Amino acid sequence: MEQTTINVFGAAYTVGQFIGLLVLAYYIVSAVIVLFEESVILSRHGEGGWKVLIPFYGPYLFFKKTCDNGGLYWATVISAVAAGLLYLVVPVMGEYYLLMPLFCRLLLCVNLADEENRGTGFAFGMLFLAPVFFGILAFGKKAEPAAPDASMAVA
Repeated sequence: MEQTTINVFGAAYTVGQFIGLLVLAYYIVSAVIVLFEESVILSRHGEGGWKVLIPFYGPYLFFKKTCDNGGLYWATVISAVAAGLLYLVVPVMGEYYLLMPLFCRLLLCVNLADEENRGTGFAFGMLFLAPVFFGILAFGKKAEPAAPDASMAVA
């Protein structure tokens, strides 16, 4: 009598590939959306929106226009490259160096949110949910600055 075997790992591998492809598709679609929204924001700042698509120059220009500091972009690039190289040698130390690009991106989001009269919570939203919050900045109205409180006025 012949025994039949069921290959459970083959089905799980196929499901894993499918989920991986869905995640990859999500990242590609969200990257395209964020690039489009950043081009709209950059065109609001008086530059051509198409410049966002130029490697290295586009993000540099975005940092320069929103943070008034192009050096922050180069600090991000250098720290990301250093983190990658250090991760090859000492994996634990490489992970700490990845905090610098995250910190620079947070500064970018905070400065952009302040420039658009949005709060710090909006900046954290830009950091973690970029397609949604950059879309609000790109296609929404510029928030009006809060009126000063009369009770806080200095006599």
